[in-house]
Amino acid sequence: IEQNLNMYDTSFEPEVNLFAKMQKLVDQEAWIIQLHQEETEKINLGQGEDKKEILIEKLKGYNQIKMAIEDCEKTSFITPWGTFCYKVMPFHFKNAGATYQRALVTLFDDMIHKEIEVYVDDMIAKSKSESDNLVHLRKLFNRLRKYQLKLNPAKCTFVVRSGKLLRFIVTENGIEVDPDKAKAIIEMPTPKTEKEVRGFLGRVNYIVHFISQLTDTCTPIFKLL
Repeated sequence: IEQNLNMYDTSFEPEVNLFAKMQKLVDQEAWIIQLHQEETEKINLGQGEDKKEILIEKLKGYNQIKMAIEDCEKTSFITPWGTFCYKVMPFHFKNAGATYQRALVTLFDDMIHKEIEVYVDDMIAKSKSESDNLVHLRKLFNRLRKYQLKLNPAKCTFVVRSGKLLRFIVTENGIEVDPDKAKAIIEMPTPKTEKEVRGFLGRVNYIVHFISQLTDTCTPIFKLL
């Protein structure tokens, strides 16, 4: 952020309702951010000694998208220390996720579904041999450098046989349920209100692809709503 000395509208609410006014003026972008189960199943670490994959997660992804200069002042907000505006895309701004995902799809169009997979902040580089490994990494790093995108070294994992991607565990056998997610479902207290029932079903939906006929099994619970 930077201090905005030419704020054109002083009606913005400070801090708490930072984007309330702008959010109402912005149309929702029709860009769906999702990674289908079928796509996730294609991302596995393979079998044999020659299969390598590198998991990468970007750092502060949304904050790496620069705001158009003429739009910066539209994000102005008031603080006790003065009026400020964003120079980069705010995390909670409407369409921020869609804008970021579209940018990555555009920048890495020729690599997606071949050398890499991208889902918002999560990126996975995949190779079938050690020599390909280096080639793909070099290509990826050069592309990141070209567009000045930064990674978080602490969240980069190299040459792995398993690792977390989104909400799942990716292994040489495909995808598996994250034990922590499963444990959270098992240890949930018995739902006593409609809100708690919906919360339970929301968590159960995470494992719908791993348990046969789970939707049918949950039919009695759906009737409670």
